[in-house]
Amino acid sequence: MDKPANPATTTITVFTRHSPECKKKAGRYWRRCNCRKALYIHEGGRGLIKSARTRSWEQAERLAQVERDLRDPIEIERRKIKAQEAEKIAVKKAKNITVTEACDRWIAAQRFQS
Repeated sequence: MDKPANPATTTITVFTRHSPECKKKAGRYWRRCNCRKALYIHEGGRGLIKSARTRSWEQAERLAQVERDLRDPIEIERRKIKAQEAEKIAVKKAKNITVTEACDRWIAAQRFQS
């Protein structure tokens, strides 16, 4: 019999890593102290703690949103589409030749022919 489907859930939350002297060290999600903030990333059945490298809850939330966007399938597709569009524009721009470039090419070709 096949294994049951395992839902691929990813959870990214911000929490506080309190210092020993902090009055609110019992509250892991206390936002207003000046202790270090970190991200808890639960992905693929495993937990990972990543430092937010800040003491501000708002900055840690912004970092958490960036991490969520990196894993969001819709955002991944948007980035792929944006990259494809940029590549199309770059190819189109490379094909375009200015009048001065065309004249320079023509003059250079005439030198070698005569």
